[in-house]
Amino acid sequence: MTVARTLDAPALEKYFSTALPAIGSVSSVRQFDGGQSNPTYLIKASSGQYVLRRKPPGVLLPSAHAVDREFRVIRALHDTDVPGEIYRDPDLPRMTPRQRAKIYDELNRVVAALHSIDPTAVGLGDFGRAGNYAERQIARWTPAILQGVKARSLQGNASSTDASQAGERARPMAEAGWAQVVQAHH
Repeated sequence: MTVARTLDAPALEKYFSTALPAIGSVSSVRQFDGGQSNPTYLIKASSGQYVLRRKPPGVLLPSAHAVDREFRVIRALHDTDVPGEIYRDPDLPRMTPRQRAKIYDELNRVVAALHSIDPTAVGLGDFGRAGNYAERQIARWTPAILQGVKARSLQGNASSTDASQAGERARPMAEAGWAQVVQAHH
């Protein structure tokens, strides 16, 4: 079996042999290039091809890189009209304007289909917290952003005022009710 980058191939093979024996023998594992915050691999096996996602190595923020949550949503939406095509390069190279238009139409169809799904009916009724999504995101990510700005400042890559300015720009969004506006249109 050939394996690219940081995946422990023997451990993966052992796991598959006991937990997912129907996959059969694994012939290769290749990490997809670019863009994913969670390392993603193409696994070729005797029974077909599979995609494996995992959390990146290192210290992670709580609830970040929740591949188990991703899997739960993907599994719940599998038999709905939501799954669509996957395009790895958002620039859609080598596509004509007509081909791009079809892709954008499909994107709109999938978004509409997603919004027509009853979360309870597909087993996601208890998934996440309802309401105030934007407010929670601002509260969740502002400290991480400020920490990054502070780190760049200490390395000489940002001014000392960047951190306070970033916090001041984020705070009015929550105070001005952006979360409620987003929720009202959700």
